Amino acid sequence: MFVREAQQRRLAGQRLGNGTLDLLGTLTALQNDLAGRVLHADLDLHGYVPPTVSEVRGRPRRTQHTLAR
Repeated sequence: MFVREAQQRRLAGQRLGNGTLDLLGTLTALQNDLAGRVLHADLDLHGYVPPTVSEVRGRPRRTQHTLAR
């Protein structure tokens, strides 16, 4: 019983903290800096963007290796 109550209090505290950070815009900025939907997150964090395959008018198109600026 006490464990469940402690977990609920902790989650409520996290929500309050996240809400405060989100109001300040820092949480959103942090989430934008994190690698999302990237196969090679380590490379993304270090500035290298691997080649990708994208669909352009039904035909796959390969992009060249680029360096993030």
